[in-house]
Amino acid sequence: MSHCRLPYRDTAAPDARWLQAVAAEAHHHLSSMNSMELSSLLLSLTRLRHKPRAAFMAHYCSRSVQLLDQTTAVHSKPRRSSRSRLRHSDRPAADGVGAELYSPQSLANTVGAMAMLHYQPPKAWSRAFLAASEQLLPAFSARDFAYCIWALAMLDIQPPQLWLDEFLVQLRQHIPTMVSSELSATIWAVAKLNHKPGVDWMQRFLDRVVSLTQSSTASEQVGTASSSSSQDCNGSQSSCISRDGEATQVLPVAWVATAAAHKQPVSTAQAPRTPLQLSTDFSSIILHGLTLWATARLEYQGVPGMDHSISSAQRVGANVDKQTASISSSTDSKQLAVSGTAAAGATSVAEDGCIVLHF
Repeated sequence: MSHCRLPYRDTAAPDARWLQAVAAEAHHHLSSMNSMELSSLLLSLTRLRHKPRAAFMAHYCSRSVQLLDQTTAVHSKPRRSSRSRLRHSDRPAADGVGAELYSPQSLANTVGAMAMLHYQPPKAWSRAFLAASEQLLPAFSARDFAYCIWALAMLDIQPPQLWLDEFLVQLRQHIPTMVSSELSATIWAVAKLNHKPGVDWMQRFLDRVVSLTQSSTASEQVGTASSSSSQDCNGSQSSCISRDGEATQVLPVAWVATAAAHKQPVSTAQAPRTPLQLSTDFSSIILHGLTLWATARLEYQGVPGMDHSISSAQRVGANVDKQTASISSSTDSKQLAVSGTAAAGATSVAEDGCIVLHF
């Protein structure tokens, strides 16, 4: 692809003609690509906002099905010895098999890219994907689980009940470490697919939602607590008592230094919320809104053992709403716009009500 040069521009983003040339050249090589190359190619084109042509996607899916079937066949074989229990990623590269097989990450990236493209894959591809992913579920990360189930729901690909049951069983151990965006994507997708997890699973999920928000709230309270330090606000400290005796919250050192340089008192009312803080605020709102929506959609109210967990989530959600009620009035529109894309892995809600992941 030496003739596909990136034209010189002020921005690093390539133009549409360059992307089309790359896609056209890559089309000729799809038959020889392995799973990692296929997933990386499609995800990259998607993130660059290029939608491949129908002929490209047809050829892409054809090659992908071959590798998905091969992945399923290898992982579903009986393991008769300790050597055969080695995962494909641990095998010597010389056998030429491991490099061809899909990994959990490449599976999630592939179906995620299709969802972002709003590309409806052939049924043959969907069947092959579900078969291969079922074999690899034990090796999925929290991100792989969230990205995969979100994409399936976005594409209206309805997995069999047994597949969803196994998916939730394998996901359960990751719930205590999942972040807001992963939790939001997961609960939205599960509810959209009309699959009702067991009470134990849902209680574990709600416990994580509550603990995640309480941790965030505790951090905010620590930040606004009065400091017992008697040091002056000279720019070298991020938490102190100002010269006029006013208690100040924990502030970024750089911001305190700027205020000191201009000989202005450090006031919490002046401290702007960073894009990351705003993104966290909005993520909490989205997570709690989706959680309560899902519990209602899946009819958990009144289910024995669920009332307490739902009530806890509702109470925490109410606190989140109170804490973020003044965001719009205390933050300018530019900061609010930036906050939507401030942190990798953030979630947002599109106009059609779908959850959008920003991985």
